[in-house]
Amino acid sequence: MPPRGSGETDRRAWLERFQAIGALWEVGDPGCPHVKTSLGGAHMDKYFNSDLVLASPELTAAVVTSVLTPELKRLEVAPDWVISYAPYGLFVAHAVASAIGTRCAYGDPAIGYETHFEIASQELVLIVADDINSGRSVVKMIEQVEILGARAAPIVFCLANLSGASRLADREIVSAVALDARRFKEEACPLCDEGSPALLPRPNWNALTRGTYSVPG
Repeated sequence: MPPRGSGETDRRAWLERFQAIGALWEVGDPGCPHVKTSLGGAHMDKYFNSDLVLASPELTAAVVTSVLTPELKRLEVAPDWVISYAPYGLFVAHAVASAIGTRCAYGDPAIGYETHFEIASQELVLIVADDINSGRSVVKMIEQVEILGARAAPIVFCLANLSGASRLADREIVSAVALDARRFKEEACPLCDEGSPALLPRPNWNALTRGTYSVPG
């Protein structure tokens, strides 16, 4: 079952829009660079750089209104809060909160994803993200919401789901784009074995997407 959200036709359209602005990357020929994530250090053959979407607020708003809002109406979910993690998910949370007219909060990964916003017991909280890879950050945010005694909504929302899963922490994933990225441990990465160097994605985005990387030495 594919992650819920836009239909396959719409999902292809969003994929093309994200590709058009250079926000989606996929590993190229053997020996070309691949991604090493800064969180957890996993090596991946696909990556979504949400910075390119952040640069176009109208694009983020369009994703929210066309993908998420219909799902909230269908499921009759009316969150009291929208929450994400700083910094990468915060712009998505703000766009969602603005679209549905509710409050916005964030958790800080530097302090265990804690939030200092006054979310009350039993309030309904929608967790959103820029993307979902391993899902670790989203799960941490769900845990923090539950520690506060609040209720995490039955869906989570992201712009791009690269996990290959349709559910996370027993919640449906709603996304504009769904791809199944391969993830490898650093010590057992076949891309490295093929001679592909592993790069942190955001500071090396041109090298990944435009072929500007040259082998040192």
